[in-house]
Amino acid sequence: MKLLTNKITTIILAVLCLVMLPVIIVLGGNASSAGEKLEPVIAELDHTKGLLEYEKGLVAWYKESQQDYYAKMGAMVQELNNRIAGLQQEKTSAYQVSLETYNSQVAAYNALLAERDDLSGKLTEALVRGQEVKVVEVEKRVLVDTKNWVSVAELEEFLDNDDTDEVLVFTANATFNSSCEDRAFRLRRRAFDIGKRLEMEVLTPAEYKEWYGDTIASNRLHAICKAVVGNDVWYIEPADDRHWIGAYLD
Repeated sequence: MKLLTNKITTIILAVLCLVMLPVIIVLGGNASSAGEKLEPVIAELDHTKGLLEYEKGLVAWYKESQQDYYAKMGAMVQELNNRIAGLQQEKTSAYQVSLETYNSQVAAYNALLAERDDLSGKLTEALVRGQEVKVVEVEKRVLVDTKNWVSVAELEEFLDNDDTDEVLVFTANATFNSSCEDRAFRLRRRAFDIGKRLEMEVLTPAEYKEWYGDTIASNRLHAICKAVVGNDVWYIEPADDRHWIGAYLD
């Protein structure tokens, strides 16, 4: 019984083998055909994979390059900021030095102005005192008997020997001979000393313009001297001994 069963099993397996053999052959053929069809796909996938890996490498390289670029740019910007800060500091320091120099110059200038005003005040005071003394001296000499000038040569010789036209006059003391009336009074007194008549003449701004070709303030007058030679009236500028005919007598 057992043997029969084994035979039946063997027969069934044999039949199955005979039936499945074409199927196996067909499947094997189909598998081989499918493999051939998949090879181009696999090759394309490998190629795409290579491209992706290449692009991935490019992205990594670009990212690294960008990071390096931004790092360099950041360093350059920092260096520029430091340079700007340094220049601003130098500018501030230079401005401070200039300001201090300017302030010192202004202080020195103001000191000079103060000194000038002080000297001007002292000089004015001295001139006023000198004028007062001179006026008294003139009043004392006004009655001296004097004569007119004989000739222009006599007048010119007197002017050449006189030092009224000098700025500093040395007698017992040094006198600052600056104002026009000081010079006019001094020259007149010198003429009185030799017995000659010499008077002081006051020019208005219009007359000053006529004789000097220049202008003075409308509220100012100019003092000169006047001498009579024969029938001619001569004007004399005591500051430089210049003289000219100013009028004629009838």
